[in-house]
Amino acid sequence: MSTFEDAADETQRRIFSSISSGIIGTVIVSALGAVSIRAMTTRLGAAGFGIFVLVQSYVMVIQTFTDLGLSQVLQRDIARGDHDEKSLLSHAMGLRVTLSVLAVPIAVGLGFLIYADRSTTLKIGLVVMLCSIPFSVSSEVTAAHFSAQTRNTVLAVINVIQQVVFVGLVILAVSLHKSVVFCLGAALVGMIVASLITTGLARREVSFVPSFDRGVWWSMLRTSSPIGLAYVVGLLYFKADTIILSFLSTSKQIGYYGIAYSIVSVFLAVPIILTRTFLPSMVRASGETIEGSIQSTLTYFSIGGTFSAAGIMICGPTVVKIVAGSHFGASNAPLRILGLGLIFICISTALSSVCIARGSGNKIFVMSVVSLVLNVALNIVAIPTFGIKGAAIATLICEVVSLSLFIRLVRREVGVRIRLMHSLARPFAAGFFTCVALAPIYLRSPLNVGYGLALIPATCVLYVVSLTLLRGLPRELVTSIRSWAVALRRRH
Repeated sequence: MSTFEDAADETQRRIFSSISSGIIGTVIVSALGAVSIRAMTTRLGAAGFGIFVLVQSYVMVIQTFTDLGLSQVLQRDIARGDHDEKSLLSHAMGLRVTLSVLAVPIAVGLGFLIYADRSTTLKIGLVVMLCSIPFSVSSEVTAAHFSAQTRNTVLAVINVIQQVVFVGLVILAVSLHKSVVFCLGAALVGMIVASLITTGLARREVSFVPSFDRGVWWSMLRTSSPIGLAYVVGLLYFKADTIILSFLSTSKQIGYYGIAYSIVSVFLAVPIILTRTFLPSMVRASGETIEGSIQSTLTYFSIGGTFSAAGIMICGPTVVKIVAGSHFGASNAPLRILGLGLIFICISTALSSVCIARGSGNKIFVMSVVSLVLNVALNIVAIPTFGIKGAAIATLICEVVSLSLFIRLVRREVGVRIRLMHSLARPFAAGFFTCVALAPIYLRSPLNVGYGLALIPATCVLYVVSLTLLRGLPRELVTSIRSWAVALRRRH
């Protein structure tokens, strides 16, 4: 076998390993997360869980302001291999930790002002959770070292460890009849543990320390800020419905919507895993190979989106019943609506990664602002009349509009014609067939939990079989699986 073939085979192994470890890690983290949600909703009720969701949404928005696109640019620059990684990590760590330390007290004051009429519990929870930002920032910076090398298995293991710590402390807190503040404290401790492990492992391979050079910082910010502002707006877009609900609805309704969003958030890990996997290859692709690289990437994202949507459509209500209880049935409708939007989110994320990889990330900001304004407007109109269902529909509409904008951007800026239907048609057909075939079971009312649990493996098997029969699996993935199967047979 030639050196070129060896390299290609190694690349495929890394891609498969990255995706599979990411998915396995996500499943484990999700299962543990389900335990924590069940514990909180059972002991704290919908209103208490609503406070947990609202605090986390607020902190996520603040944390994104401390990023300003630096994480994405850092991963891209490390993947290129034409910069000193030690210097990149040192300057990024110094800048981001400084920004996060400055942001925390400002965010505390702003939170107290915005939620002045809310409970003391919520305000204390804000302070506790905001303290996690510097540790989360440290993890994000050092994670770029592993992501750029397509070594996401390391990050998956660390995520599992973090979740084990968080869930264990949540169970302890609710067992001792503590408030939601202690559950937020559990999230803080989990983040500290993850930060120490990630940074420690990265520094064993690259001996870096935070660097404080304002000249370099300004240069980094000039490059990353357009992308960062787009991500800030993008997160505001994702959290707009929850934030608007906090003013136009009750903590209980936020709790119902929070359950739906928590389940959808599990599947939002799919585009993150795929971005970490394929961004380095798109960065390194030449002008002759970039179109093929993009189409291959779109195929994986299309599979991830359609499988996620089908899974939520079929199994979502059962998952709600298991993780939150039958009294959270109001979460089912918004969950299915938001789940359908995962198709558009996955593909939009893929196209966003293309823009970043090819140095055209500056235009993302304008599109993000358009999507955010539309999302806020639709939510303000829909929530008073339709409640959390209206919030979910408004978000779905915006995701469709956002995808159309991204397609136009990639065609104009990157110069690549996106053949979306070529990548999406077979995965969508597999998802549609799976939903239709299992409809007589999952549309039964009420559906027994046992039948609902059986639908989970049934959905996975039926989707994979349908996609295989439709010849929708990526060819390189099929080739890799066959080669590994042959290797295993030879060993035995």
